[in-house]
Amino acid sequence: MSKIPLSWSRVSVYRQCPSQFEAKYITKTYPDESDNPAFAKGNEVHKQLEDYINWRITGKKEPSLGKIAINVKPIIDSYFNRVVPTAISAEKQIALNHEWKVCGWFDSTSIVKWRAIMDMLVILRKDRLVLIDFKTGKVRPYADDRGQLHLTAAILFELYPDVDQITAAYLFAEHKQTDQTTFHRKDHTPNKAAFDVEWQVINEDKEFEPKKNKFCYFCGIKSDCIYG
Repeated sequence: MSKIPLSWSRVSVYRQCPSQFEAKYITKTYPDESDNPAFAKGNEVHKQLEDYINWRITGKKEPSLGKIAINVKPIIDSYFNRVVPTAISAEKQIALNHEWKVCGWFDSTSIVKWRAIMDMLVILRKDRLVLIDFKTGKVRPYADDRGQLHLTAAILFELYPDVDQITAAYLFAEHKQTDQTTFHRKDHTPNKAAFDVEWQVINEDKEFEPKKNKFCYFCGIKSDCIYG
């Protein structure tokens, strides 16, 4: 098997069930989920917030915000009141190669190791970043188990060598709640190394055994699975 670039969504699927990972990203036999109402809602809210942030940066036509996205507007505005508009970005796409250096998003799979899309990134100052990940649906507090924000922090520490601290948060738009975590550069090396190990484990897997988990009932391949 050729090496496959990873993102948080791919890592999380593998952790949940290697068999589902194989169906989604290798054999590509997993059923299409594009009509899932929850996905559609999340995509719409993210698009509205991206358009609003870009409007605050460019001053072009102001977009309308729906009843969920409007909850996030005061927080977005508060950061635009603190820094110059160009210090903020929406849906920032970053790809890193096997040396954790920036490469092209669409570079070949032999080059790209990690990909990440950052909903809202704020450069507070040279040594401080703020990362906000917009969430829709239920409030699921961030667990300190080397999750999504840990991977994104590792990528950002590599991208911004002068940064010493990253404040990262899940922002649950429907509930107006945030769950915040702070990362420090002194912890970056072991965090990065752990994800390197996980990348290797995933890319060396040849069996992709199914793994029973609490989401088995909703799996698109459950009829072909021993846990279906």
